[in-house]
Amino acid sequence: MAKRKRAKAKPKPGPPTVSPETVDQTITLLLTLESTHQVAAALTSDQIGLAPAAAEAAIAEAQRRLMAAAGYDKTHELGRAIRRLNNLYRRSVQVQDCKTALAAQRELNRLLALGAAPSPDQTTSDTPPTDPAEVERAREHLARALPDHADLPLDELARLAATALIDTRSPHP
Repeated sequence: MAKRKRAKAKPKPGPPTVSPETVDQTITLLLTLESTHQVAAALTSDQIGLAPAAAEAAIAEAQRRLMAAAGYDKTHELGRAIRRLNNLYRRSVQVQDCKTALAAQRELNRLLALGAAPSPDQTTSDTPPTDPAEVERAREHLARALPDHADLPLDELARLAATALIDTRSPHP
């Protein structure tokens, strides 16, 4: 009788060895294809074989580079969101849609954290100037800019001037 040769069992392959550039390109591709952070982490861990901590670090670095490449400026984006909410609020009030106006105001309050108590380490610039001459100069300047409202208090004049400035710089009608 002839003996059959037994095929040697192939060892299970471990995760493939991948260059750091390939890992970076894969993560960047996943993030630009609107994949969630969790999906990118799972695929990076399972398919590429990175440890979960290394995958998280690689994803965070890829996100940082994508944000820098996109020219993302948080202050600019916050200003854009505020401008859009102000426009939505103004339009809602014009058509007497109170529900939408209140929702826009609620979102604006949340965005500006108006309802939250300030943390002790936050510095506030809400303190009015203490020099009476400076206060009077600001009031005169704003009263000249807004002659219809010259009798209002300084803080209200400043709010109206800021609103007018936002409205004139808004690219959306």
